[in-house]
Amino acid sequence: MIGVSDSEPSPPFCKDDFPRVLNCPAPLRSPARTAWRFYTRPQEAWEAMSADCETAHQSIDFEQYFVRPNRICTHIFNILMKKAHEGLQVRMIVDPFGSYPLLLSRWPGRLRRAGVRFHFYNLPWVQCRIGGLLPRDHRKLLIVDRRIAYTGGVCIDQRMADWRDTEVRISGPLVDECVWTFNRIWDETHHREPIPKLPPFRGDGLTTLLTSDPSVHRNVFFEALVRELEGAQATVALTSPYFIVHDRLIDLLGQLARRGVRVQVIFANRSHPGLRSLALMSAGDLLAAGVELWLYDRAMLHAKTAVIDTRWASIGSSNLDYLSLFANQEANLVTTDPVAVTVLADHFAEDCRHAVRLTESVWQQRPWWQKLYGQALRPIRRVL
Repeated sequence: MIGVSDSEPSPPFCKDDFPRVLNCPAPLRSPARTAWRFYTRPQEAWEAMSADCETAHQSIDFEQYFVRPNRICTHIFNILMKKAHEGLQVRMIVDPFGSYPLLLSRWPGRLRRAGVRFHFYNLPWVQCRIGGLLPRDHRKLLIVDRRIAYTGGVCIDQRMADWRDTEVRISGPLVDECVWTFNRIWDETHHREPIPKLPPFRGDGLTTLLTSDPSVHRNVFFEALVRELEGAQATVALTSPYFIVHDRLIDLLGQLARRGVRVQVIFANRSHPGLRSLALMSAGDLLAAGVELWLYDRAMLHAKTAVIDTRWASIGSSNLDYLSLFANQEANLVTTDPVAVTVLADHFAEDCRHAVRLTESVWQQRPWWQKLYGQALRPIRRVL
């Protein structure tokens, strides 16, 4: 891991500009009729998810990339089987690549026998073509009674209980978009013709759920993020666990910093040594351009958020690498709702207080093995 810088770090982004609203016991009401609750630890999110599933009386839709058959998985699956036994419609889509221990376990059969409509997304051996491993379903989505939805970066694995992640619970008209998104991938998984286009959502006017569709070879979230970055005037704050980033974003962040925008990026200092080494390969150019890089060192960082000019924000499942942007199924909320933007900006400020500022001198003095590791992995950066 990178050590502490000898120089005095500059103040975190928006240190004193926002109220302390990190984990909210009650929903935060926005002027657009969306109620928000934010969770920064998976354990807190799992408890809230479980409580909502326990009170469900019509349906539960569950979509997840990473599930491990351990304690929290057993707890949640028992609730789902109980609800299916009570006659609720319970549908599950799980990615078999991210959740391969679940694929090899007895849980899929148990869930189906209990009445849960359980399916794996894109089983590798079903695809008899080159590249059949892609796309992957990297989304994290839970919908209860079509009135409450959860999305963000939280997976289902007890070992992640104390990670730093971001999950949001929403209620209001925005849930309709989450339902549409789940139904579309459900139809795809069942080899039906997908829903052709977005219905006329009531929406809330400030927030929407942007989903990727790899078959279209474009990513509307990436386009929205680039558009907002190009228009940034004062501040950019990105949280990206691994910071293995698309080349266009690296160039754009450098350009913004050179024209006076304060650009800050926080990423994990406790990730896999290879991934961290690869991320640091791009750090030199960014540091030279004036981009501030922070390494979160309190726990493993898994959140994926952006805040631009304290007016626009995103939260969801997308990393900023090539796989997330162009090959995977992803889901990201983008919003100008002042309630959500304020909370996510406050999260970033708090994270900076538990992060190490990376300077050019510290970057240049990183261990030789880290430099070698990064160089060795550089050829596969475009497939991560």
